[in-house]
Amino acid sequence: MLFRSVNQELTDIYSVIGGAAERQQSREAEAQEWHASMLNHMSALEQNSQDAADLNQLKSLVNSRLGNIREALKNYQESEQQQKKMSGQLQELARRIRAMEVEAEKNRTALEKHRHKALHDPLTGLPNREAYNERIGNEYQRWLRYRHPLTVAICDLDHFKQINDNFGHQAGDRVLRFISRSIAKRLREIDFFGRIGGEEFVFIMPDTTRDQAFVVLEKIRSSIAATEFN
Repeated sequence: MLFRSVNQELTDIYSVIGGAAERQQSREAEAQEWHASMLNHMSALEQNSQDAADLNQLKSLVNSRLGNIREALKNYQESEQQQKKMSGQLQELARRIRAMEVEAEKNRTALEKHRHKALHDPLTGLPNREAYNERIGNEYQRWLRYRHPLTVAICDLDHFKQINDNFGHQAGDRVLRFISRSIAKRLREIDFFGRIGGEEFVFIMPDTTRDQAFVVLEKIRSSIAATEFN
């Protein structure tokens, strides 16, 4: 429904623009023609004034030329009215374009919000399994093409069930959020870190060998192990 509406708006806009361009070209041609016509009438009027044998003949010639000038002026005024109409159409066109831009921005923002919601875990704010599936597919294709090192690691929290059983799920949620932030800030921007299960997390580390990844992950593990939880 939205795309049909946008297509109809675009069709109307193209129609107005096309008509405006044609009218503008026509108006320019009419203006040139009118200017040439005025020059001819003035030249003829000057010549008639010199060639007239008497006052009556001169009056008749002048009236005839003035009639032609009045007719040309009337036609030009009608063209000016059409130009005003075209200007109104172009103003309406500008208004509709602005409205479409506002609507497009709203739709883009809404789509970004929906996409972010679909690809992120609501509890920790980390990318979720769907985001992982998308990213790992891209990284795998990149690996096939360039054969740069790529490491994928999965981890979970030991004895996490005991936290929920002894202190409640709210305490467990706080632990998940704390650990998620603690791990994320120790990784590079190009690394992927997401939550794929209850207490399960996944790392994707591009341009990183297994040994290099192990050093980083061991530092993270030891840091969390040494953290005191109240």
